[in-house]
Amino acid sequence: MVTKEKYKGIHFWEQQCMDTGKGAGTKAFFPSVRKRLLQRIPIFTELTTILTGHGKTSSYLYRFGLIDNPKCPCEEENRTVDHLIFK
Repeated sequence: MVTKEKYKGIHFWEQQCMDTGKGAGTKAFFPSVRKRLLQRIPIFTELTTILTGHGKTSSYLYRFGLIDNPKCPCEEENRTVDHLIFK
């Protein structure tokens, strides 16, 4: 059962998510806070880094000058989170 206070809190949280220009990766996977809360997905470090775009992919490491090449070993594209998940 969702109490009035909990509903107001979730509504406020969703509004904050919609209003910010950040979190595009997380929003792509979970566009609704309410629907995300209904899912039973364990939260762990690797999932968080993927959703926030801070995973240790070649593209991310290249962005900070830590490696010389952002390409994936498949040589198709840069090794981003989206590339790893969808390709």
